[in-house]
Amino acid sequence: MKVTLKIKKVDCANCAAKIEDKIKKISGLNDVNYNFMSENLTFHCDKEILEAVYPQIEEIVHLIEPDAQIERHDHH
Repeated sequence: MKVTLKIKKVDCANCAAKIEDKIKKISGLNDVNYNFMSENLTFHCDKEILEAVYPQIEEIVHLIEPDAQIERHDHH
């Protein structure tokens, strides 16, 4: 399934690239892309692992960008 998250308040493209690189390392995620301009993080994963990966994504984002806000927009 395709998942889109809105990640707001990322200060620079360099931080966005760091976030994308670290999220790409999460097991089970494919086609990870974070667009700094649109603030959209998109990826594909199996529905069964979705709830398990959200906390990992949040941890990565907040380590790099503590003030970032993440909004979920699940595709079913």
